[in-house]
Amino acid sequence: MGPFYTRKRNDLDQDFLLQHGGEAYLTANSEQEFHNSKNQTLKWHPISGSRKIINLNQEIDQLDDVTAYAFGTIESPIEEYVEFGLGSDDTAKVWINGNVVYQFRGEGRVLIPDQDRFIVKINQGPNRCLVKVSQGMGDWGFALRPVSNFPLIEGILLSGQLNLKGENKDYFPLIQIKAIIDLGSGAFSRDWGSLANGGKYQRVIHSAEGASVRLQAVVRDVVLEEQVLKLKSGQEKGVDLIVDTGSPLALKILDWGAAQSASEFTGALEERRQFIKKRRDEIMAEIAGGMPQWESKPARPIVFKKIFGTPIPIENPVGVATFFGSISNGSMIVSAAILLCCFPVFGRKHSMHWYFQALKKYFNFKGRARRKEFWMFQIFNGLIFYTFPILLATLTYKMGENLDLALAVCGLSMGIYGLLTFVPNMAVSVRRMHDINRSAWWLLINLIPVVGWLLTFIWYLFNSDAGKNKYGPNPKLVKQDPAEIHI
Repeated sequence: MGPFYTRKRNDLDQDFLLQHGGEAYLTANSEQEFHNSKNQTLKWHPISGSRKIINLNQEIDQLDDVTAYAFGTIESPIEEYVEFGLGSDDTAKVWINGNVVYQFRGEGRVLIPDQDRFIVKINQGPNRCLVKVSQGMGDWGFALRPVSNFPLIEGILLSGQLNLKGENKDYFPLIQIKAIIDLGSGAFSRDWGSLANGGKYQRVIHSAEGASVRLQAVVRDVVLEEQVLKLKSGQEKGVDLIVDTGSPLALKILDWGAAQSASEFTGALEERRQFIKKRRDEIMAEIAGGMPQWESKPARPIVFKKIFGTPIPIENPVGVATFFGSISNGSMIVSAAILLCCFPVFGRKHSMHWYFQALKKYFNFKGRARRKEFWMFQIFNGLIFYTFPILLATLTYKMGENLDLALAVCGLSMGIYGLLTFVPNMAVSVRRMHDINRSAWWLLINLIPVVGWLLTFIWYLFNSDAGKNKYGPNPKLVKQDPAEIHI
């Protein structure tokens, strides 16, 4: 039967069967009628139990954020413990004879038969079985079948009820039932699911030697109630967990905001919706009437403001930080490649051998430099000049997120490395000119762009408005007509 529309995804907590007694007390028949939140009338309809997997996309519909129920009767000639295998897509909850015997409350998952195992006591004759499956999105369905059985003398049955007392019991959150089981050979913890006030649970421990069990009622990892039980094989033990909602720990849970009734939640949500709607109308009216112009926060200038005289603002510091983060990986990869080339793994022909040879001839302007020596030095020198400063700047920024310091490190490292390699660079260039039978004076051609840039800069200083005001005649000494002065 379904679909029932849930308040949230994969929700097992809402009881949709209260019209006919609720989930724990239901006995299904074809005459029962239920209504979902869309005022649709729902009835039970029979399906074949011979299929391994019940595909709810086919039986109901392919929907999102919905819940369905399946009800069946299990006939048994004797009393015994039966292990069931359950597969579900997505969350699922199982009742046998009104007791919650298993819950899966994880995120959405793909159905695999027998992906969960649990043991229950089956009475002689008919046993009521109710399965609840909550759907998030995509496919949904379930598969439930018995996989093994064993006699009562080989197991321990624990059953009971969760009871809340105190004035806060009506809106206290769901309580998680945990069991810490010690079989003698070792202890292990089991999550028995979450229950509301009055919820019944039943679990079976398969042990021929007896066990020690600590049964806990937990909310947000806080133990509100604990029962320690010494059990023997073949024993049936009933134990109720009673939680005082007025205790200091329970009040602390309430102060954390963990509890809220459905009516309070719906009311608070509607209140917030009305507030948002009102503010939306007010904001639109303000925009139509003209919004006030707020001054933007001035951008923080970078470290080079002292060099150029005026600050250089960073309009998008987040974008600059993202740029540094994006180039860091590439810089590290290129740096690792350069370090790898330090070793003659490709032979002397394609290694940094020639780079170090040029450094060894630091002040040697005589002799000749072959093409390989000159170009291998230029390649590795250029890679190091551009890669390592960026790498150092990136590491500096990641350590302190100081953009000024990162830019300063980048520029300073470039300048220092350029000064250190200026002389060997000139020396290997002069030797290369000797090798092609040319004079070293031909290298002065490289200064033409530099001279052009300097001349352009000087012209700018003395001809632009900013340059005239700073480097031109003093405006205080120039006689001007007051009519030509514009404010």
